[in-house]
Amino acid sequence: PVIAIFTKYDLLVVHEDRLLKRADREGKSRQEIAQSIEKNAQTILHEACIEPFDRFVDNNIPHVTVSTVVDVRPPAEPGYETGLSELIQVTYDRVRGYLGDASVVTAMAQRVNPRVNIQASIEVGRRKYWERLATSVNFPGKTLQQCLDVIHADIIAVWRFDDPNGYLSSRAFKALMSNIVTGGEEQSGDWKDPKKTLVSGISLVAGIAGIVSVFAGPAAPIVIPIAASFVLAKWVFDVYRQTTVVLRLLMTYIIDLTLILQNIFWLKTLTGFEGPLSRRLIKAGARAYYDSNTKQTLCFKLEKHLEEVKFNVGPDTTLNTIVNLIESCIIDSAEVLEQRGSFAFPEVVGDDEDWEIQGTGSQ
Repeated sequence: PVIAIFTKYDLLVVHEDRLLKRADREGKSRQEIAQSIEKNAQTILHEACIEPFDRFVDNNIPHVTVSTVVDVRPPAEPGYETGLSELIQVTYDRVRGYLGDASVVTAMAQRVNPRVNIQASIEVGRRKYWERLATSVNFPGKTLQQCLDVIHADIIAVWRFDDPNGYLSSRAFKALMSNIVTGGEEQSGDWKDPKKTLVSGISLVAGIAGIVSVFAGPAAPIVIPIAASFVLAKWVFDVYRQTTVVLRLLMTYIIDLTLILQNIFWLKTLTGFEGPLSRRLIKAGARAYYDSNTKQTLCFKLEKHLEEVKFNVGPDTTLNTIVNLIESCIIDSAEVLEQRGSFAFPEVVGDDEDWEIQGTGSQ
């Protein structure tokens, strides 16, 4: 597959900045001026580059405009990083169209666009067991813990975090996940009320930003407000059965883990942290998810799906439901990068800490 890349877009923006007249700047805020410059640059880009290129290739080759220069625009303006994110997305889509297996490897190698990681994770699950999760021939006779070990390993593998200590594969993190799965129901008694569930609370982006503001500094520990968070929940020791209860637990685990990994990805991006994963950073991602209203919204939507499930009768719609719920919660690059510079994100990184701050839980 071929992709055209128009580079050094930042130089075009600088050029248009110099050409913008004083009269066009008077009375405007910095953000408004930046928008005018961006509009002019886009006009030149389309007239001088994109339109002639499309005519030459007869619109058969996708193209992306990028720049690797660190952005200097106001925090409210999406930066050049969105171009890199778009390039990753286009590359993944094109490779997938030619070689499905290679697209998963492409997703694992990149560190720019979490949407691609999520799509690749879904692709792996689709080929293995998500397609017939409600009627799986692979799980009967096994404990849910055995089922979850397979699901967990496949999902985290696609993200390829720098995790030399194996924190994402640890029993402590799996225990945390098992408690978060059922924690949404305990967190609020309103989760079954659609009027309260779908309009209250905060978004995932706000949850990521908020996780920083609730801590005074690097010394403040990150605590997950769930009892016995790092002890495996009792339900994981049950044997797999074709029931709505088991199906809800498995579906919720897949969705919760995927969205928490997305949070971890963005926390690393926003902090500029390039070191290996720490327990503190993982807990911050989990806490940001738990503090958002997303968990309660998903509980409600999953319950609606399960009301219509008939085991061994008709098509299994589990996969489509999982995909739709995850995709409804994907945080796009432009949305989250607007938050950069607005919060003291380095406080989240801090020094590492134990999984449990009090007691003698898993370390």
